Amino acid sequence: MKIKVLSLLMFFIILIPDIAGQQTSGSSLKTTAGIAINEGSREIGVGGVVQISYQKVFYKNRLRIGPGIMAGSFLPFGITDQRDQYYRVTSIGLNCSYDLIKYKPLALFIEAGGNINYSRGLLGTGGMDQTTNNSEYFYKAYYGAMVAAGLRITPRNSRVTYEISPFNICFGNDYFMMSSFKAGVDISLGKKRE
Repeated sequence: MKIKVLSLLMFFIILIPDIAGQQTSGSSLKTTAGIAINEGSREIGVGGVVQISYQKVFYKNRLRIGPGIMAGSFLPFGITDQRDQYYRVTSIGLNCSYDLIKYKPLALFIEAGGNINYSRGLLGTGGMDQTTNNSEYFYKAYYGAMVAAGLRITPRNSRVTYEISPFNICFGNDYFMMSSFKAGVDISLGKKRE
């Protein structure tokens, strides 16, 4: 999955001729990767997540709104009171990000939005909870919201904006919770504003 996202990112950097600096564009493509811990009604695990989203820029380059998709793979690394489990979570959502404080190339931002999450995988044998000897597949949909905060760095005359987001929390129905640390880049799209 990570190779597909990186290939798509390279496609946009190399083949789109109208890529402009983040501060002069009306939209951007945002890509992030991170480490997360996830818990749901039947599953719990630690894993990696990747996200790609489109953002439209409003209000003096401070407000960004757009849809995105996130995917992650999880396993019970360091969790000993659960049976073995290997699962994936895919999430689609609509997020709104706002730069609270801007100073030259730095901006402190907050983000909020809603999402739908689909978790599926294998609950296996092993671990302390051995109430069953058989493996079983599970599928579960969750809906909820997310909040995040972090730092954006927009170098002057750069094609990308860098983002570090140590605070990301998704929560929803049936005990769904995901907390993550993410880092990524925004690649601006479209023509430069005069």
